[in-house]
Amino acid sequence: MANTATVIAHRLRGLAAAMTAPIAQKFPAPTGAQRLTRRRLELIEHAERQGWHLQKVQAALLALAEGHEQGTVPPCLATMTTRAAVEALVRDPTASAASVALQALLPASVGQPTLAQRIARLEREVLWLRLPGFFPTPAPVAERLLDVAHIAPGMSVLEPSAGTGTLADAIRCRCPTATVSVIEWQHSLVEVLQLKGYEVLSRDFLTFPSPEQMPARFDRLVMNPPFEQEQDIAHVRHATSLLRPGGRVVAIVSEGAFVRQSRTAQAFCQWLAEQSSVTEAVPAGAFAQTGRPTAVRCRIVVIEAAPGSFSPRMTKTPCLQETGDAARTA
Repeated sequence: MANTATVIAHRLRGLAAAMTAPIAQKFPAPTGAQRLTRRRLELIEHAERQGWHLQKVQAALLALAEGHEQGTVPPCLATMTTRAAVEALVRDPTASAASVALQALLPASVGQPTLAQRIARLEREVLWLRLPGFFPTPAPVAERLLDVAHIAPGMSVLEPSAGTGTLADAIRCRCPTATVSVIEWQHSLVEVLQLKGYEVLSRDFLTFPSPEQMPARFDRLVMNPPFEQEQDIAHVRHATSLLRPGGRVVAIVSEGAFVRQSRTAQAFCQWLAEQSSVTEAVPAGAFAQTGRPTAVRCRIVVIEAAPGSFSPRMTKTPCLQETGDAARTA
């Protein structure tokens, strides 16, 4: 017949196991297309706090079970054999000698957000702030950008308007051996990127590289720049100056860059024609299904540097396969 300590340990482990599913429900997978409201944000954060509390209770049950099995459970905790009793001690870790003894059995990290949860929380916060010019790239558009970027193993890739790293993450996933660097000017977004492990080369793409930095050349620049005040035009033109021979810029550009009558827009269209570039329409409404929706119309622009030259002018038009609505600009 099993001894009492073994029976108690088995019971405590069973209680802990029963908590696994309820804990998981407190941390649902993020839904990027779901627009954040104050109420939704409050509900998510409340659920997370509950989840971290439950994780602590679960860890306490398992620690007590191990203590009973090893014969090391503190005497003041020996009678704690129900979830309710353990939860009461976890709720106020300094209320009694038993609470303090239980706290000492728990790892310092238990009940604290993981790195992934910290990143997710920051990403929610920046969506809620609605930062100017920050519109995350929808997954289908990001995949299309990478389809035409043709990133090969070992290539150096720059994402110069990185936001929270949506495109950079997609590049890492598609080609793990590529070297991915980023640029981002918003401090809160830089924090997210650094938590994800990206090297943030600069805060301002248009002044990169600075005089004290080494000349920078990349095989690929993949980008979704801000559109306000024709910044997308300036970013794309600057991007071509950072290409290695045979390198390629793949960028999202607003439709306004092709239809406005401003000097900047007209000069941009003429410049694109000189590069023998190609464009492809992004499906209407593609940016409406994100946490920061917008109805702006835009295109994918591809520019390629000629092999053996740092000039962005191409020797031939890059191929956009399976586009259907690809349009050659020159």
